[in-house]
Amino acid sequence: MEASKREERELLDEELERLPDKYRLPLLLCYFEGRTQEEAAAELGFTAGKVKGLLDQTNLETNAQRILLDFKADLEKLRAGLR
Repeated sequence: MEASKREERELLDEELERLPDKYRLPLLLCYFEGRTQEEAAAELGFTAGKVKGLLDQTNLETNAQRILLDFKADLEKLRAGLR
């Protein structure tokens, strides 16, 4: 993996680590690993409704948007430093 890709991944990992486990784990399973809410629920020991609720909560949406914005800003800084 080239350095910039590795650094991008490290930045994303740092941002995801900011989320509490109860939000981060369903997010990772459903959005990054492509599992269904039912599959994530089975792995986490939750009901599918609980996973759906966690993914739907405004707090998660706000945090996910902040993570993406922070990641983009950090990525731009990183790219600017490489020029």
